[in-house]
Amino acid sequence: MEVWQKDYPKDPQPYFSRGLYEAHAGNHQEAIVELSKGVELAPRRDDIRRTLAKSLLATQQFDEAETQLRDLLRRQPRNVESLTLLGSCLLEQAQLDEARTTLAKALEIDPTDRQARLLIGRVELKAGHPELAIEWLEPVVKDRPYEFDARFQFGTALQQAGRGDEAVEHLQFVAAAQTALARVRNLMIDARNDPDNAAARLEIGLTLLKYESPEAGANWLRNVLELDPDNSKAHAGLADYYDQLGDHDRAVKHREKANLETLRN
Repeated sequence: MEVWQKDYPKDPQPYFSRGLYEAHAGNHQEAIVELSKGVELAPRRDDIRRTLAKSLLATQQFDEAETQLRDLLRRQPRNVESLTLLGSCLLEQAQLDEARTTLAKALEIDPTDRQARLLIGRVELKAGHPELAIEWLEPVVKDRPYEFDARFQFGTALQQAGRGDEAVEHLQFVAAAQTALARVRNLMIDARNDPDNAAARLEIGLTLLKYESPEAGANWLRNVLELDPDNSKAHAGLADYYDQLGDHDRAVKHREKANLETLRN
């Protein structure tokens, strides 16, 4: 990408690509530098500006993020992702009424948007309306029970609504997820330093499958099978993943391979 930027200094795409890379690696300050240059070169590239807004939010630069998002919405006032990001920005600045209105507009356009529902639940929780928060958050948790942020918000809302017994399960899940994901960050370093480390990749995949992103977890497990095609735990994890997707044919194939290897061992 450095060569690309050097050879084509007026092309915004290498700055966008490098900004995405840095953002995905968690290096948001570096991403902001690259994406800001991309926006400077192509002010009407909404994809670059929206990605810049996300990194600004991640680094708590809320005023600048809001400026970018309002610029986007002037051109595309019905863009659900931009509305949701603006709602998040307003929530973080404790502008609860405007955040609620912005997120409600996003849900008018797309009533199924999960992130907007999660955020409006957070708005109601912060506003001291736990029962309303529960109404928004419960469907999100049922749809994606592995997302620990939603489980934390839901558990907190249950506690505040006087339903502490129901909250315990969700808050225990969050505690376990935080411990497991902290270990995953270290394992990712091991996996990067040792590309043939199937055991590290297996633990990463199974953890992400359970606690954060089944899609990412499944990708890690597929990588395990490239290194160790007969790994029974990777096959079992993928069988569960495909069952959840409703792809039962693939689930059966992986389940059979998992059971076969377990019998051999």
